Amino acid sequence: MERQIAILNNDGQLVLAPEVQSALGIPPQSKVEVVVDDREIRLLVPDQRRVSEEEARRIMGELRGMFAGEPSLEDEYFRDRDRDKW
Repeated sequence: MERQIAILNNDGQLVLAPEVQSALGIPPQSKVEVVVDDREIRLLVPDQRRVSEEEARRIMGELRGMFAGEPSLEDEYFRDRDRDKW
């Protein structure tokens, strides 16, 4: 890709051309890390890989029971809802 010009708007936001975003695989409204080195900046694009279903299930298994014995958010919701009478 040839050199592109980015725009720094009045709010201090750096606007990248859609071609640059596409080339880097950055969807609109994404966050990127900015590294300042002397008078240069580097944009580091986060790894946006999707977690496989198998990996998600493994992670959920590790987290399951982490808050055992604690009131559930569902219980708290219904308790608060029942307490708030209009």
